Amino acid sequence: MSRVIFANELVNSAGLRWVDEERSADPGFEFVCFVDSVEVVAQMEASLRQVGAAPVDVLVEVGRTAGRAGARSVAEATAVARAAAASPLLRLVGVGGYEGVLVNDPSPHSSSVVHEFLLTAGGSCFFDQVAEVFGGPWPGMSVTTVLRSGCYVTHDDGFYRWMSPFSRGEAANGSLRPALKLWARVTSMPEQGLALLTAGKRDLSFDAWPPEPQLVRGADGEIRELADCAIRAVNDQHAFLTLPAGHGLAVGDWVMLGLSYPCTAFDKWQLIPVVRGETVVDFVRTYF
Repeated sequence: MSRVIFANELVNSAGLRWVDEERSADPGFEFVCFVDSVEVVAQMEASLRQVGAAPVDVLVEVGRTAGRAGARSVAEATAVARAAAASPLLRLVGVGGYEGVLVNDPSPHSSSVVHEFLLTAGGSCFFDQVAEVFGGPWPGMSVTTVLRSGCYVTHDDGFYRWMSPFSRGEAANGSLRPALKLWARVTSMPEQGLALLTAGKRDLSFDAWPPEPQLVRGADGEIRELADCAIRAVNDQHAFLTLPAGHGLAVGDWVMLGLSYPCTAFDKWQLIPVVRGETVVDFVRTYF
């Protein structure tokens, strides 16, 4: 059996036709997506009728003002739930959301309990709070909880390192270690205190926080820490690395960068090498 939670609204006919064909081909395939407005419910109904598809399971998505998708109030969410429940082509099965829109607010009041049969939230910052709230108990109810934390796969050297429960001191034990690194070469040092690296917006994530310079490999092969340096800017093909006096960096050296917010790093590389020590032991294929 395979289950797909499409954490978004799906209103186009082609996508819904694909879902219907997959379910017909595989009786064990389960699919559920989000609805966050009465308009989305109506559009899904129209698209499903257009392709002659069977009913689709849906979750009411809850959101917040100025956040991403999702109903903005209890009243709106209730109206969406009623519309979905009344639809002959939709089956209301629960509630979903994404607590990542509250990334600057890790306090307990930022989450709320919902009572449905399928509960799902996502994000790698507040998985502790999601687990605590959604974990129940749920007397007299059969509840399935799905935690959608994607960045746990690689963690990162920035945003998630600072915001995870381990950094906040709220987890009892354990930790996550950054696993995604990028090596870039120094190709130019055009002025004092500045080095240009061969990695830019096409190669690394930069939207949440700049890459973090950590190590340097010199011409002799020795690897040492790179302290008191920072990436001040990134353009298409280069990263601008500011350097302190006496840094010892030279053209041709390799600099290892830690990446913040790996979500937008995955789509830069179709093939990511997996390294154990200094040996490539596997490759991960990405599909975007």
